[in-house]
Amino acid sequence: AIKLHSDYIQYLKSTKFQKYLILQPKDKIIKKINGTVFTMKDIKNWNNDKYLKNRLKIDKNNRIKGPLMVLKGVVFDLNKSPKYFQTSYGANDITLKQASRWVYANKKNTKSINSLEDDQKLFINHVLMGALLGGSILGNCIGKLSKKDKYGYHYYKW
Repeated sequence: AIKLHSDYIQYLKSTKFQKYLILQPKDKIIKKINGTVFTMKDIKNWNNDKYLKNRLKIDKNNRIKGPLMVLKGVVFDLNKSPKYFQTSYGANDITLKQASRWVYANKKNTKSINSLEDDQKLFINHVLMGALLGGSILGNCIGKLSKKDKYGYHYYKW
């Protein structure tokens, strides 16, 4: 068992933490999310040289370095993330992967986006909000996933 210092336990009991059951980022973050629209094809092929022409249409100023990743319809540039993170999360939608990190995750509640439990959604929102606020190795928010994709940014109501 983990033994926590009594002062820390008291702090945890007395602190009200923000719950993000419904994600509501501030206007500045919404502007970043709405900045560029990507498709999953863009995410998967970002570092592919044959895809360069399409990539240049999306990123006219050549600022996005990639690899790219999606969490709950929000697109991140993993360029400054650790290499192991780039290779394991890059070119993927990691929403269900994050859901499987929740303490009570199991095969049933990680089967699909629709099978997630409310506390699991809360956990994912906390991970996402941390990333959007810059306190994460998930990289920089650079846009959102298109409505053309089944699990694009528009899909999530939580």
